[in-house]
Amino acid sequence: MIKTVLTLSVLLVPTAGFACSCAFDELPLKEAVNQSFSRVDSVVLAQAIRINPLTEVLSSGEPIPSDMAWGEEITQFNEIQSWKGSHGKLFHTRINTAKGMCGYAFAEGETYLLYLDGAGEDGYYATSTCSRTKPLITVEGELEVLNELSANELALPTADAAAE
Repeated sequence: MIKTVLTLSVLLVPTAGFACSCAFDELPLKEAVNQSFSRVDSVVLAQAIRINPLTEVLSSGEPIPSDMAWGEEITQFNEIQSWKGSHGKLFHTRINTAKGMCGYAFAEGETYLLYLDGAGEDGYYATSTCSRTKPLITVEGELEVLNELSANELALPTADAAAE
């Protein structure tokens, strides 16, 4: 019992170590997108088609109340357009949804521009509020920049082609 109380008190006390702090450079859109594009494994426009919240449990097996849980969910996406990466038409993310932990919560049926870190051993991709991931309705000019980046990347000679 004491161990549970101590654990919960540590989780509930805000500390600088648990805060999300994303340092975004004030760059022009094209430069910012290029920088983010180069840092991630996949960039894709996709619709969230199914969201499965994961339930956290205490060592006793009791579920942690949602207002005290970190929050994690698995979201299935359907690809609409891809600029980078090979993730397949249907793919999943497993992410923390707690805002204080740079989490990102998706809404079922909504379309997102996703900047994804590669699939882990479990096969799930990851993203956070510290990436450029955002709902499609808030994207302004970014798709055009991604189209340019993708076209330029395809036009670059590969090491194999240069050797020929």
